[in-house]
Amino acid sequence: MSTMHSGVGVRRAMQRLRYKTSEQRQVVNEMRQHAEELTASGRASAKAKHVIPPPLCFAEVAGEADLQRSFFPDGMLSGVGIGVSDTLDVREFRTRYGVDSQLLHQLPQHEFPFVSWLRRHGAQFVGKLVCRTPVTIGEASLLAADCPAAVAVSRGACNYAISSALMGPAAMTSPLHYDVAAFKPTSQSFATFTDNCGIGAPSMSVGITAARLDDIFYLWEVFTSAIQPTSFLSEEWKETNTGSSGKGGTEHEYQKNHSKTSHTNSTSSTSINNSHNNSSGSSSSSSSSSNNNSGGGGGSGSNSSSNNNNITNTNSGSGVKGLHYGDSSGMNGHGSSSGSSEEMYIRHIELSVGYPADWIDALCQERMVSADEFRRRILRLASTRNAMRKNEVLEVIPLTIDVDLEVVVQAIQTIALYELSQSFDRVFSPTTSSMRGVGGTTSQSGVLDELPDELVSAIFNGRTLTSLDYHRALRARDTVLRATEEQFRDIDLIVAPILSEPYVNSSMRSIAPLLPFALGGNPMVSVQLEPDFPVALIGELGRDTGLFEDCTTFLQFVRGTSPRWWRRKFMR
Repeated sequence: MSTMHSGVGVRRAMQRLRYKTSEQRQVVNEMRQHAEELTASGRASAKAKHVIPPPLCFAEVAGEADLQRSFFPDGMLSGVGIGVSDTLDVREFRTRYGVDSQLLHQLPQHEFPFVSWLRRHGAQFVGKLVCRTPVTIGEASLLAADCPAAVAVSRGACNYAISSALMGPAAMTSPLHYDVAAFKPTSQSFATFTDNCGIGAPSMSVGITAARLDDIFYLWEVFTSAIQPTSFLSEEWKETNTGSSGKGGTEHEYQKNHSKTSHTNSTSSTSINNSHNNSSGSSSSSSSSSNNNSGGGGGSGSNSSSNNNNITNTNSGSGVKGLHYGDSSGMNGHGSSSGSSEEMYIRHIELSVGYPADWIDALCQERMVSADEFRRRILRLASTRNAMRKNEVLEVIPLTIDVDLEVVVQAIQTIALYELSQSFDRVFSPTTSSMRGVGGTTSQSGVLDELPDELVSAIFNGRTLTSLDYHRALRARDTVLRATEEQFRDIDLIVAPILSEPYVNSSMRSIAPLLPFALGGNPMVSVQLEPDFPVALIGELGRDTGLFEDCTTFLQFVRGTSPRWWRRKFMR
């Protein structure tokens, strides 16, 4: 089994594979072979062997020659494999937009900018992911288990699946059936859809699916230059030479030590353990607050005699923002400088999380019963899996967001359909068509007959909209954005169920709790808390890095999991 898929995350694998070209080739070739099994020919081969065929995930897979040409060993993503939606252009590979008609198939001369960036940093293109809906019109609300991005990642065909969606947030439904993580950045963070992108719309979203949240966090750190090759290699050298002793201990040792701390009954024993491993509650609060650049200040935790995982339900104050990785002093031991040993145990709100109570009550009764049930499930996970310190509290509070979801649905449809029709008219205008070798416009006889009904209907519906309708929808978007951004004055992030009634595949209303944030362009992460409990974590507009930090802290509360490098920095 390859290094990448033997339980090792991308961050650690990149440290091991750097400058090792032969091993990088082997890893990517193994992914390419897995991708071949998920093509039409791979499915046919499985049927011939009387084996249940896997889902169709790839429309085209790169050949071995394609991979051999572009390898270089010293990139921060060298040895990483990527699958790309068939709506996004990749140079030298045909773009099909999810339709069978040759009319739309093209061999692009330009490449989607984010794909170019990935390849410049060493990532290898594995193949084009199929689109379940034409031009990914309904890709954001795929509820079936054969989601191409999720299947490709879970079967080891790529490390990152780059998805797109025209109506709604891309990739957010990936964790519905698979234990993977997905991320949609703040709108237009990765790239904008320009005239060089063929058929596309400015409102089209791009998302990433990966095996674990830290894999996406690593990619984001490379993208934002938050991690540099020199420090990256020195960290790997330090960990290798430290081994499993001291602060660089293994995950097994961390769980063992944490178990000791959690079950000790002696106050003196706890004090000794905390003097070496725990930080002062007040120091952690002040450091975490000072490292945060946006959102509300730190709120005060409850001092009641309830258990250490007590979740307050007040609306006063906001939680301390997530840990800032640029300064690791926030959770390190400060017992000797705190002035009083009692301050070590002062309870404080480490993370404040809100949930849209009204929307859950109205739209999720079949799965959640009520918003209070949604909160209780999070409370139960935090009480049974919590791996944070005992004085660190997770606050979960209900939110009332003054947004009409039906207005949101109409605005998303108006913006998407108008932009789609404009894009088609541009691509198939007489001037553009002659350059592409296509005759006439989309109104000519026979052209629309080659397109699927869903796409034809979308084009005609977009043509009935006026510029006034479009700008009215944009104003509605601004109103929704203001309403949602107000919520982040008192909380760090919003957690919401991904699905809602009517639970219909490719129905935008089936992901209604996510739509206001998709319209506003907020960054989102989706993960499984339990196999039947996938949720989306929504951050403040433009605060993508903060969202990753807060999500890591949240998962430490409700899943008891965090990357080893995170524990090494903050849990020692």
